[in-house]
Amino acid sequence: MKDIRGRLHLYTGEGKGKTSAAVGMAIRTIGAGMKVAFLQFDKGYDGGDDIYNERKVLRSLNGLYLFASGLSRFNEDGGFRSGITVEDKIEASVGLEKAAQVIACGKYDMVILDEAITVANYGLVEKDDVMNVIHLWENEGRPCELVLTGRGAWQELMDAADLVSEIVNVKHYFDKGHSARRGVEY
Repeated sequence: MKDIRGRLHLYTGEGKGKTSAAVGMAIRTIGAGMKVAFLQFDKGYDGGDDIYNERKVLRSLNGLYLFASGLSRFNEDGGFRSGITVEDKIEASVGLEKAAQVIACGKYDMVILDEAITVANYGLVEKDDVMNVIHLWENEGRPCELVLTGRGAWQELMDAADLVSEIVNVKHYFDKGHSARRGVEY
């Protein structure tokens, strides 16, 4: 069987650990001397008072290029902001445009679209827009490993994937009303 250059990986499900899996893959790829583009969707802006602590380490890794889009979802009390604004949709669209540029440039061995599944599933972008990025990747000859994370992967996306891992929530302290904690959830 002919081996293809890049594969499509999905990390989905209701459990905690999808972004963590993507960060682990990025570290492994960088450890092999390769380049990674790590795009985060709907996780606040990239700069200023950045609440996502993994970015502090990711920015320091030679070979990793971090791009973030979205408005902050954290409230001052440690809870999450829900709902979708026009600005949320604009930011998600900007993130997908950046993803297409990063894939088309061909200089990365791995491209990670963290929370791309979620933003489509929650209506910040259309599912077809995410599929169009995947079609671009395929038309470019699968030039890199492509990794998508987020809740709610849909059937067409799972059918297109080479690997699907579902993170299952068996039990979570959020269910008892506990807030997100620095260094654990962000």
